[in-house]
Amino acid sequence: MPDSKETAPKLPDDTRSVPVSIAPVPILTYQLPRNSCNFAGDFQQDVNKWLKDFQRIATYNHWDDQMCMANVIFYLAGTARQWFDNNEDTFSNFTTFKNSLNNAFCLTYDLQRQAERLLLTRTQQFGQTSESYIQDALSLCRKANPSLSEDEKVAHLMKGIAEGLYQSLLVQDCREVDEFVKGCREIESLRRRRITRKRFQRLPNVSAVCAETDATCARGEAASEENPPTYITTELEKNTTHITVKRQCVKALVDSGVDYYVISEELRRQLNAPMFSETGHTLKTACGKPVAALGRCVLKVNLNGTVKPFEFLVFIHFSHQMILGWDFFRATNPIKLEQKFCL
Repeated sequence: MPDSKETAPKLPDDTRSVPVSIAPVPILTYQLPRNSCNFAGDFQQDVNKWLKDFQRIATYNHWDDQMCMANVIFYLAGTARQWFDNNEDTFSNFTTFKNSLNNAFCLTYDLQRQAERLLLTRTQQFGQTSESYIQDALSLCRKANPSLSEDEKVAHLMKGIAEGLYQSLLVQDCREVDEFVKGCREIESLRRRRITRKRFQRLPNVSAVCAETDATCARGEAASEENPPTYITTELEKNTTHITVKRQCVKALVDSGVDYYVISEELRRQLNAPMFSETGHTLKTACGKPVAALGRCVLKVNLNGTVKPFEFLVFIHFSHQMILGWDFFRATNPIKLEQKFCL
């Protein structure tokens, strides 16, 4: 039986060990090509915007002008594809193609007119964030007039912002878009952190605190024979405080059961405060008669050195010049009222 062991061949004595160099193995990476939307050449598409998107795709895929010219046909559809087939022989390079495409489908004037019309009626939709609305409005501003100033852009943004943000931004007097965006973010951040509470429910047949001779109570409720007041005038002084509005001292009623602020139409006119239209705020009197607000206004209130903007509902027939709710004292906390205010 032959020996199964294999003998290694003997090397010559003059053989020396030589280091073997191994060539590096190249690592191949594959990038997925980025595809843009097709250009059909209809009036709703902006050819300049599409060319920018196509150029980004070409840059990512490392296409030169020759490769761009070879691939651009796959991104055309409809009328634009038919136009390319009819004029393909005239395109000597990609630059010539872009110039011809602009001449054929660039409707700058029509797109500008369309953007102007949309900008006039652009408003923040229900459920839309302020950031989404701002970016949409700024895009329309750029299309309508790229040379708009900061004040004009802010004016367009203010025109369509949601009502809740509008009243708060009105007193900030934003002059630049960055200030406007920052103000919206701060307001929305505060709203997300706010702890909401249920509205105050007044007990049946219990009137709000007001003077015995007043025809209208603090929350628009009128005293009547069916609901006679159960308080005396002297106790009212413990539920009032004095605040400063536009350098005018105003005696305000304190009602911890309300979560909004009310001002009389007479005082609003004295303060020369602009009033905005208001829908949806209707109070009921003690006898069940509805009282609708005329509108709303925003005033900067100075209370013990603290100045903050507040939104007031405006009523015609009113027992007091001004009513302050619970949220007012939460917003101005900590503030001492020097025993003029007593809950």
